Amino acid sequence: MAIFCTLCGCGSKNALKVMSSDGQIFATLKSDRAVRKNENKSYLEIAVDEAVKIIANLNKINEDEAKKLLYKGGYTVYTALETEVNQNLAKALSEKDGETDIAATVTDTQANIIAVYSTKKGNKGENFATATHRPCSSFKPLSVYAPAVDDGTINWSSRYEDSPYKYVKNLEGVMRPWPANSTEYYSERYVYIYQAIKESLNTAAVKCLADYGVNKSIEFLETNFNIPVSAEKIASKAKGADEVIGNIALGLLTNGVSTVDMAGYYQIFANSGKYEAPKTVVKICDNKGKTVYERQYSPKQVIKASTADILNQMLKEVVTKGGTGEKAKCEKVEVAGKTGTDDNGENNWFVGVTPEYSIALWHGESVKNNAAEYFGNAVNKIYENKTNFKRKFAYKGGLTKVAYCTESGKKFKAGCSFIRMGYYTRENVPGLCDRH
Repeated sequence: MAIFCTLCGCGSKNALKVMSSDGQIFATLKSDRAVRKNENKSYLEIAVDEAVKIIANLNKINEDEAKKLLYKGGYTVYTALETEVNQNLAKALSEKDGETDIAATVTDTQANIIAVYSTKKGNKGENFATATHRPCSSFKPLSVYAPAVDDGTINWSSRYEDSPYKYVKNLEGVMRPWPANSTEYYSERYVYIYQAIKESLNTAAVKCLADYGVNKSIEFLETNFNIPVSAEKIASKAKGADEVIGNIALGLLTNGVSTVDMAGYYQIFANSGKYEAPKTVVKICDNKGKTVYERQYSPKQVIKASTADILNQMLKEVVTKGGTGEKAKCEKVEVAGKTGTDDNGENNWFVGVTPEYSIALWHGESVKNNAAEYFGNAVNKIYENKTNFKRKFAYKGGLTKVAYCTESGKKFKAGCSFIRMGYYTRENVPGLCDRH
């Protein structure tokens, strides 16, 4: 016990106290060393970094000075940490620690970071939850489908041929079709948008982005989320949009994103299209108990509520039978999300939402993408003992469910042989079938 108190700084009235959302002190800190020794290290690192920036800004001092003041000034930092969720996330994922590097971030739908997990190994104890990686196909809903639905470029039953977008030379100078699908073949059939998302077809994503506009997408990502796409912006201006269409459509960003980032971005699919960068710190009090900082939730409307609802319905297809994220399903609560993986298996993702949470999970090098399975383990553990929670998504965008012809993608009429139901706004319901 004495050793623990020395490390954490207990007994010092001037030490920094860090509180969870249920009012418990989960860390008493006098130094960065104490952070590294804490069992909630991955979360604490983010919270302390945020608090340092806040104190620096409040006192008009640099961050080194702010950190010293924070550790020795008797401050109390109140965070959004939900202890039970954080513990259950760790229980679910720590079992996989020996297999690969894993990280996950959980936020609520109001941009509060409530749980963080990262494997403990890595270069000098790297926090994989805040490390940046290529988001791969988990980026498609953000960079392609959400903005394209939002401006009317596509709707639920828009179709693209599953065939190459173009041919490019490989390293040997041989022309090859591009982009490749993860299935390693092209069906040469027309696929609907919801199918393209469910099966993660790269061909449809690239063709859809070409229709919507690469530069429009770059602007959308930069303006609404502050996603680091400056390299793509410069390359597009210098060499043309086609030079970076794969970066944007397939999530092969020059500068990556973290699980904290992705959990934040995906909030829009569970909260009617609103976004605010996720944070851990809720309030800071000085050594006299006076509140010196209190966070105000002030999100921006990134996409229309109806667009968010349509994307949510599409992303729910991913966890159904035959979807790339089938193993992310939870029996107790609805899940909507998207897988992502790169060619060499170094980045593997599942990012998804429930009615209450946005969860981004990444794992490192592996012979296959296990992210959906790990996500499923995590979300099932988080909800295992919950009794009072929202089981289904609430849709506020005024969607209408319409029958469409599966041969044309247009609204069903007499004479159409095969129909399916799709979700639309009143403005983007397709015209009557023109094939029958």
